[in-house]
Amino acid sequence: MADVFDEVEEELRKERYQEIFRKWGPWVLGAAVAVIAGVAGYQWYSAAQTRSAEAAGGRMLEAAAAYGNGELATAQAHLETLAAESPRGYETLALMQQGAIALEQGERTEAARLYSQAASTAPDRLTRDVARYKALLVEFGQLSYDDVVLRAEPLIENGGPLAPLARELMGAAALEAERWDDARRHYEQISFALDAPPALQARTAEALALIEQHAPQREGAAAGTADETGAAEGAPAQEGN
Repeated sequence: MADVFDEVEEELRKERYQEIFRKWGPWVLGAAVAVIAGVAGYQWYSAAQTRSAEAAGGRMLEAAAAYGNGELATAQAHLETLAAESPRGYETLALMQQGAIALEQGERTEAARLYSQAASTAPDRLTRDVARYKALLVEFGQLSYDDVVLRAEPLIENGGPLAPLARELMGAAALEAERWDDARRHYEQISFALDAPPALQARTAEALALIEQHAPQREGAAAGTADETGAAEGAPAQEGN
């Protein structure tokens, strides 16, 4: 008799499992298929990215070799292909190298354009700031002090790694425009910067000395000097009395 009950219970259990599978089976199967497809898609994408990066790396080496051999046209062709077809990081490097070649050939406007384009495609802040700084450096001679400040300020925000060098360009532009107070302020800020390279600190000291030599004397300092001179001149007269 117990065997009969066991068989009935087994049949009922099977019917419940079948009902559950009919209700939820398609969803479970769909989820499993989605997971498998996702893993396969990620692996395909990862492999494609690896192949693309390897191809870009090889083309970058070819461009560097051509450039080193003086074959600028060949180097430019490789770099143009890299900029158009490669992953973002290689695209940025290709644009920056094109900018360097354009600058070497005296095409400053084109070099500035390429550096600016590289900044817009840069995958990280450091690369973007380097490209921006190079573009600013190329165009420095054609920009007013206010334009230099406008272009350099983003490099100074949040203490970027190129902040001291960007500050130097602001100081140099102020110095060229004979904006003595602005120049002094920028160079003094560099002199207090702990992350400024020694060479930059040396240039800053020279700039500050130049400012003190050529800048008009500030009113407060002039008044103080006059008072000291008057006091010094009046002292002997008082002794005579």
